Amino acid sequence: MGGILGRRSAMAIRVAFAGGGTGGHIFPALALAEEFMRKDPQTQILFFGAEGGLEARLVKEGFSFCAIRVSPLRGRGLVKALKSASILPVAARDSFVGLRRFSPHLIIGVGGYASGPLLVAGILMGIPTVLQEQNLLPGLTNRILGRFVKRIFLSFEDTARYFPRSHISVRGNPVRRALLRLRDMPDARHRDVFTVFLLGGSQGAHRLNEIMVRALDSLEKTKGKLQIIHQTGEADVGWVKAEYERKGFSVRVFPFITDMVQAYSECHLVISRAGATTIAELMAVGRASLLIPYPYAAGGHQEANARWLAARGAAEVLMESSLTGALLAEKIIGYMRERKRLSTMEEHARAVGRPDAAEKIVEECCRLVNGRTSVSQSSARGADNRHV
Repeated sequence: MGGILGRRSAMAIRVAFAGGGTGGHIFPALALAEEFMRKDPQTQILFFGAEGGLEARLVKEGFSFCAIRVSPLRGRGLVKALKSASILPVAARDSFVGLRRFSPHLIIGVGGYASGPLLVAGILMGIPTVLQEQNLLPGLTNRILGRFVKRIFLSFEDTARYFPRSHISVRGNPVRRALLRLRDMPDARHRDVFTVFLLGGSQGAHRLNEIMVRALDSLEKTKGKLQIIHQTGEADVGWVKAEYERKGFSVRVFPFITDMVQAYSECHLVISRAGATTIAELMAVGRASLLIPYPYAAGGHQEANARWLAARGAAEVLMESSLTGALLAEKIIGYMRERKRLSTMEEHARAVGRPDAAEKIVEECCRLVNGRTSVSQSSARGADNRHV
């Protein structure tokens, strides 16, 4: 492409990212930002997110950040929802001011409650705007905004029915380049010790933490051959770690794991919620998983994500409502004994991955900035748009 912009190569492209709230929204955005910088180190990146949100901490490690005074409307009760609604005009003002100062060539919305105000502001200001939808079932805000943006980048082909056909491009969910390198690294996992990696998302999952601790009694006989890596979230790290220690298990407990490459490289089985970014990472690194969807996810999108991966032979789904500590222990012991089954699941996960998602999305974004706003049939829906 001769630089990231072709005829704009004399000046740096400015890209604004909108969204956050959870790692599932932030990490795909970081993967795209890294790809823009890889293509052209002169690219200017600015993340817009909630004041005090997780994105403020994660993004500031590598990119500039602009806070918007906004809070979630859903899942917080009537009083808090009304309070959140009352500050929407403030969020709108923050968005307009931030965009005028940065003057981006392109806005990329990645979801989360901070995404909506900035995308609306960008659309009203006439700034080219795109969506990156991670989930199989999109949220209401993205379904509405999808009618007004230039392009909607989907992770799953089945999601296309929710958006105008002319706007969609199925590219997969971007994964950070550091994780992609695991695909080509030799397998360094311990042959005699079975490693389970349990995570409940970027903020942890209290219910999963409880179930795992209850499973320890049934896992007593596996102590010498079982190792656990557990991301608990900030609230539960203390008591969970104390329970492992009291029962004598080999474990590493973290409130939040920044070095996901190390965790994935060591584990034989991932036990997790079913956020779209976790699904994408499992496919990218080729890991078998036991998925326990969050039962209150909007529209049941986590269950849809999990069942999509399970249908392709790469995962097993357990519903939280029927899950006990004894059943979880039984599943772990079963996988410890069935290494061939794990290997097959890993192969299936790797086969449906889309490691080039970030590269393809950035390429299309560059064409949009250059004024080539149409995507050819072959690139938008052809060979590149096979199932992720």
